[in-house]
Amino acid sequence: MKIIATICALDQDRDLQNFQATCTGKLELPDGSVVKCTGVHGTVDLTKAIGRSCNCYMAALIQELDEDAARETMRQLGIYPTGEGATATVDKLQRTTSSTHFRSAHIFQDVWALIGQGDSLVNVIDMAMIAGSVVNGGQTAQPYLVESIGVTDADKLTYQAKPGEQIHLIDDDTAKLVNQYWTDAVAKYYGDRVCSTITHAKTGTAQQGNDQTNRTLMGVMEEYDTAFFLVVEELPAGDKLIFEIANTLAEIIPAYAE
Repeated sequence: MKIIATICALDQDRDLQNFQATCTGKLELPDGSVVKCTGVHGTVDLTKAIGRSCNCYMAALIQELDEDAARETMRQLGIYPTGEGATATVDKLQRTTSSTHFRSAHIFQDVWALIGQGDSLVNVIDMAMIAGSVVNGGQTAQPYLVESIGVTDADKLTYQAKPGEQIHLIDDDTAKLVNQYWTDAVAKYYGDRVCSTITHAKTGTAQQGNDQTNRTLMGVMEEYDTAFFLVVEELPAGDKLIFEIANTLAEIIPAYAE
């Protein structure tokens, strides 16, 4: 969701090249509530905010947003205010609509949701499509599950997928800027956690209650035209395993891309 918040800000022509925030480990909002961070990051720009996943920077940035415009951008991305949104399908199979609870840029519940916690529910397909659109000039492919299903003994094709036209999710200029910041963040802060094939990666967590946390990783392998969104359920701590999965995926994909 921090990538989503960045897209919203750039869509509103925010000067993120010069926007900085100070992270002391927490940030107080106008309603008196406190956003806590994963660490103390000091002076933070956007590249560092993505690389260190800084909650304080994102909370400060979100307070600069026009709420109505941000919600419209999220609708364009397929992430609707809670209770809204048309049902989407993949190969005629219904999939859950992504949603977030965001009405005010100054109330904890809403800011926390756009940071990527609280009442945000995302579909892995939507997130992969958003990641792909960042590096593809704002456009993304419509997904399908299988290319074809046939009956072997009769050599009869019973089903064939028909990929739709590409969808324009993000403004061209916005996509270019997000691409730049995201690439720089991975190069500067992700180090050897990701292999060189993975050009974009962003970790995430989803607290499920009862001390259960799902770990997520959204990313792109530009050379092989592949965007992905991984989820490891109920991973108690750290993101080592999900990076290992991503790096293994990066070894497998090239064999199918040739």
